[in-house]
Amino acid sequence: MGFELGAVTISTILTFGAIAICMAVGFVVTAPDIPVLPLMLGIGAVGVVVPVVAYPFSYTLWLAFDLAVHPPEAAELSAAAAAVAAGDTDATAGAAAVQRDERPARTRAR
Repeated sequence: MGFELGAVTISTILTFGAIAICMAVGFVVTAPDIPVLPLMLGIGAVGVVVPVVAYPFSYTLWLAFDLAVHPPEAAELSAAAAAVAAGDTDATAGAAAVQRDERPARTRAR
């Protein structure tokens, strides 16, 4: 749950930044007579499109940050290499390891 929250946070920051920039540019360009409805429709469109477009990038950015902060241990890397070498693409293998609590001590729930 925590990993997903970081990715959503980055996406939210990017979306709010895009909305703020669009508002500032719209206000400056139309300064004396601000057309409220077209400006709000444009800002609403930005508010809908940016999260959809930015989410994959924010997820990747958060994954990179998470790997930098919590690099994988040698045991995790060797287990992943062994799974790839064996052609194990079964997603349930990781879930089974979690159920048996075979994760390293630093990743276990406290």
